[in-house]
Amino acid sequence: MPTDHQPPLHPMPNSPQTVVVVNDSLAQCKLLVDLLRKEGLQALGFESAEQALPAMQADKPDLIVTDLYMPGLDGWRFCRLLRSPEYRAFNQTPILVISATFSGEETERLTTETGASAFLALPQDIRHFRDTVTAMLQGSFRASQPRVLLVEDGTTLANLLKRTFEAHGYLADTALTACEAVDMFQSKAYDVAVIDYHLPDGHGDDLLEDFGRSSPNCVCLMMTSDPQPGLALDCMKKGAAAYLRKPFAPEYAVEVCAKARRERTLLRVEDRLEQRTRELRESMEKYGELFETAPVGIFQTHPDGRFLSVNPELARLAGYDTPSTMIAEITDIARQLYVRPQEREELKTRLSRRGHVLHHEVEWKRCDGQRFWVSLNVREKKDRDGQATYNGFLTDITALKEAEAERQKLEAQLRHAHKMEAVGTLAGGIAHDFNNLLQGISGYAQLLLARKPSESPDFKGLNHIQQACERAKSLIRQMLAFSRKMESDSHPMDLNQEILETHKLLTQTIPRMIEIEMGLSGDLWPVHADPVQIQQTLLNLCGNAADAMPDGGRLSIETCNARFEQERAFTFFKIPPGDYVQLSISDTGMGMSEEVRQKVFDPFFTTKEAGKGTGLGLASVYGIVKSLNGYILCSSSEGAGSTFSIYLPALVGHKLSEDVQSAQTHPEGGLETILVVDDEEALREITQEALEEFGYTVLHASSGEEALALYTKRGLEIDLVLLDLNMPGMGGLKCMRELLTRDPDIRILIASGYTAHGHVRDVLYAGAKGFIAKPYKLRELAAKVRETLKG
Repeated sequence: MPTDHQPPLHPMPNSPQTVVVVNDSLAQCKLLVDLLRKEGLQALGFESAEQALPAMQADKPDLIVTDLYMPGLDGWRFCRLLRSPEYRAFNQTPILVISATFSGEETERLTTETGASAFLALPQDIRHFRDTVTAMLQGSFRASQPRVLLVEDGTTLANLLKRTFEAHGYLADTALTACEAVDMFQSKAYDVAVIDYHLPDGHGDDLLEDFGRSSPNCVCLMMTSDPQPGLALDCMKKGAAAYLRKPFAPEYAVEVCAKARRERTLLRVEDRLEQRTRELRESMEKYGELFETAPVGIFQTHPDGRFLSVNPELARLAGYDTPSTMIAEITDIARQLYVRPQEREELKTRLSRRGHVLHHEVEWKRCDGQRFWVSLNVREKKDRDGQATYNGFLTDITALKEAEAERQKLEAQLRHAHKMEAVGTLAGGIAHDFNNLLQGISGYAQLLLARKPSESPDFKGLNHIQQACERAKSLIRQMLAFSRKMESDSHPMDLNQEILETHKLLTQTIPRMIEIEMGLSGDLWPVHADPVQIQQTLLNLCGNAADAMPDGGRLSIETCNARFEQERAFTFFKIPPGDYVQLSISDTGMGMSEEVRQKVFDPFFTTKEAGKGTGLGLASVYGIVKSLNGYILCSSSEGAGSTFSIYLPALVGHKLSEDVQSAQTHPEGGLETILVVDDEEALREITQEALEEFGYTVLHASSGEEALALYTKRGLEIDLVLLDLNMPGMGGLKCMRELLTRDPDIRILIASGYTAHGHVRDVLYAGAKGFIAKPYKLRELAAKVRETLKG
């Protein structure tokens, strides 16, 4: 039983809160995702709302961060969709809209119109973004609700529209008369008004004009059943944003309202942009004011290294209280500002040659020594005497440089991931060819073994060949499992047995100055796992332990049963009560610091030098343990070795099935006719010879085309087709489909060197009756043939 003093459990992915980021700009999406992950959040990035929705439905996020302008489903419609009855699960999920198009008072209106919880205008400083996200996750922001006034004398339609708008997140009020509508409009602030033209006490266009005068920001829509064509034109001239002709679906009215509000917002933005353009033109005429208030650093310098003038922003960036202080204290710009002084001389040389320099990036240092990056735009100006001065401005690009460095780091990780994917693809191709070769070697060895008495001098050698083929088959499975080209094959298993099998491999690969100690419990409960994944886990953990003991040491592998009567709490985690099998791997190596231990399961994190570590070993171990619903803990300190403890759910009371070799000693044969289709001549011959020994009549073909021709002539005789997939010409899959077209009841058994489960499912869904992976034992083939014929 484990003691109460357990090492901290590494946090599982479901512990942090989840944030979904939707942005069609890949660079912005990566930047936001990385910022959120640095805050300890689980951030998922998507380039479109269409990609995000299925993932959100599978795992509901705690916060949604979305762009506004996106192809396909844009931010407006995405937000309204999340507030609709069809997506009721997300009606209260906080939404943060981020856009570079809007700012100022428009952001408050957009927050209401989209149904979002908050709005941030880009560019935005990182701290404000983090603070906003934190506040939203703590529940400080609530989704805003637009208010709509429905003016309709028909009670049925009015109530129907009210229910529909409320279902889409609106606060809806109804008025049956013009007089009642006026009173309500004066008492509340409405974002939208939907007005019927014919009212008992007046016309709706009078209300339209009245509402437009008293509240210009309210979006007004007219509706009527009157078919007069000029009526719509008159209403639009009087300020209606849209015109609805009855009858119409209530949902259509909601969509028209949303569209009209978006258009109204864009018009307001265009007006504001024109206004700001005029203001900027006027401010540019006032150079003095611009110089003092500009948000960029403006300067004039002398070639000898003195400042002639600086504006307040530049003084602030350099860490000085006032421009005059900066001018007085800096007498050598290269020495006092530049991190690399020679770069100013290089800048002067470029200015003398070209007269100007644009976007010149250099690293400066503030008066307190803190470094920052600036982008310089400088022009050389000469007076009548030929004396030069440098006029220019600069911007602080420190955040951009840091983001670029982080992007390059992420790109390097992505290239590494692509490399691993390429290795996996190569592994899949090699596995197919190797499996075919192994099938020929193993098949002939099995036939010869069956014909030799055990006392024959050749029997032992043939048996070694067969055992070598089995080891090669296992090695290929390990390679495919590592490259994730083979899905897990979990089943009840004895963990001790797999450890003993792996121990044989460890004794051959781990340096001999490392002593391996085994402490395996004799009454260990079974677990539900994939032996290949368990072996991969053991090899990764033991390999890392060996690397931590370059001068030798002791590696311990221990197992025991663990029963938790109560929930066990660790630093980051809780293990629920239950029965577990504990696997512990310890070493007497150099250990690790707390900082390293906290990152030990992070993908791509490695303390090994370049070329000796991928940073994926422990990450894959963590993923395997998680996929088995288990837990993994790491305990370590510098100079005191490390211990990895794994807890896997136990199958208490489950009895492992005995080896059924005896049942397969003499598989049942038959008298049916089998068509063997394989482009490898050796495989056709060995398969034919083996099946004939079990009593079958065998026909063979070397290609899909030959198989179809033979089936056309002798299809009535053929009871089963044993078909390879990877063949020249039409290939096995197309041949199978053609055979099924001719005879939907035909029995087809696929035999292939491809072993990925997804590939198996594809051919079974296409109509195959069974699948057997190469290399196989001939008795396994006979049993599978018999099973397929009976099925």
